[in-house]
Amino acid sequence: MAACSALASSPVICLESKRSNKALPPPLRQSLEGLAWNDPIVASYRDAVGILMKAKAGTLPYNWTTLSQIHGTNPNEYHFCPNGDWYFLPWHRAYTVTYEAIVRKLINNPGFAMPYW
Repeated sequence: MAACSALASSPVICLESKRSNKALPPPLRQSLEGLAWNDPIVASYRDAVGILMKAKAGTLPYNWTTLSQIHGTNPNEYHFCPNGDWYFLPWHRAYTVTYEAIVRKLINNPGFAMPYW
């Protein structure tokens, strides 16, 4: 558990069970298709996006604007997203995993899995 406490201030959360110190299985992602707007998965994601969009710079480690800037908002400026490169898919996988971890921490739900569409 020492590694988890070291990450307490990080947006990435530790997925260890407090009872057994074994890693939890990764949450199962579901398709957005067929989920109602009041489904707990959709509602949790909507809540997290609302928190991120309302957060002012400096109030959270990340907000909607800083996350979009990591991806890259202006092709004439430096950005991290490697569009048109072999690294495009692995980069977006890591970006999505990080974004999902931020959402889990914001909604205090380590079992949340971002739906796909």
